[in-house]
Amino acid sequence: MNINKPYALNEIGKRQNQEDSIFPAKNRANNNTRFFLVCDGMGGHENGEVASQTVCESFAAFLKDINPDDFNKAAFGQALNFAYDELDKKDNSPAHGSKMGTTLTFLYLNNKGAFLAHIGDSRIYHVRGNKILYKTQDHSLVNDLLKAGIISPEEAENHPKKNVITRAMQPHLEKRNKVGVYETADIKTGDYFFLCSDGILESLSDDRLVFILGEQAADSEKIQAINEICKEHSNDNFSAYLVPVAEGVAVMNQKPVFVETAETVQFVEDFPDNETEVTDPPRVENDKEAPEKIGRRQKSKLPAILLIVLLLAIAGIGAYFFLKHKSIEQPDELSKPPAINKHTKPEPKKPDSNVPFIDNEAEKPVEPINTSADRKTGEDSPKIDTGIRRKAEKFLKIRGKESTKENIDSVSKKEIENKPRQDTISKNQ
Repeated sequence: MNINKPYALNEIGKRQNQEDSIFPAKNRANNNTRFFLVCDGMGGHENGEVASQTVCESFAAFLKDINPDDFNKAAFGQALNFAYDELDKKDNSPAHGSKMGTTLTFLYLNNKGAFLAHIGDSRIYHVRGNKILYKTQDHSLVNDLLKAGIISPEEAENHPKKNVITRAMQPHLEKRNKVGVYETADIKTGDYFFLCSDGILESLSDDRLVFILGEQAADSEKIQAINEICKEHSNDNFSAYLVPVAEGVAVMNQKPVFVETAETVQFVEDFPDNETEVTDPPRVENDKEAPEKIGRRQKSKLPAILLIVLLLAIAGIGAYFFLKHKSIEQPDELSKPPAINKHTKPEPKKPDSNVPFIDNEAEKPVEPINTSADRKTGEDSPKIDTGIRRKAEKFLKIRGKESTKENIDSVSKKEIENKPRQDTISKNQ
């Protein structure tokens, strides 16, 4: 595998001091450079700068005499522990307050492929055309909240705890923080590897990065475009390495591909605490087998299928009993009441013999009534005119009295005798 000339940024931005460090130094990398680092220091003035420089210098010193094709995870583990040891020696952090530390992004290229490692929120991208094949996952509080579904990507953009990281290289740790490791041999001509500190990410979205790298322009122009964007919008130091691939890895040397796409699965291994050797990742023969054999296993679909079948069965049983119940309640066609023509006056209902009919008193059957005197003698009473009886019933209703035979007899008798009522009030009085 061969690369074109790499390009670097290592800018102070709007800060008073530079805490970012890179290796090789700006304008010192060439086509023969095999490994690159970008580190973002922390811990206040001088402390952050010391931490990031120490890590870059330690890796450079440890790996300078290693044959590129002999590099492996064991060599990386030894270089990492050496860098931690050097941090312990250089530690000048105050007894109380911020402790010095640094993030780490590391890229090693040889004829076997690419080896990537990172700690903290500095990031590495592998870009091909208009697609990000892989990017590291930040060791940060905001990213943890995002992965847990507690905040949305939009909320993560401007979260007040955006700069809080969950892992860093620091001196004198009881347990040295683990490193995210990724390897790939899926490297083709025209690919880019891009290492950067969070000062770059402050101004450059993933989409904007892919757009710039996909432009038909020289690599020097692409890195300059990124520089101009960050100079305008970034408040922090911003540093980066752009590594263009001139010739990819030969097919015969390709190893399994672990990339975070729909077709394949990202492999990220945590480097064990205080161990100098990182074991090889599990190998797979093809991408279809990858989900079952590596890192993030895909969950079986069987429970979901069984759940769907169960829900469909419950829905079917419910529908069956519902329709059956409706069919029992539905009357036969012969028992249905005749349709009512809204233009035809319906016949009045007859009162139920068991229920008092009080809604329409005018429809009550009229019977001959006897006066009290007639009942005493047993003689038939004279039949009262229907109109007089109805007037008597209405009169009693108005007065709040019951329409008993005695009351009707009394009112009707007075009406027959044409005697005026004494309890009425004339409007003229």
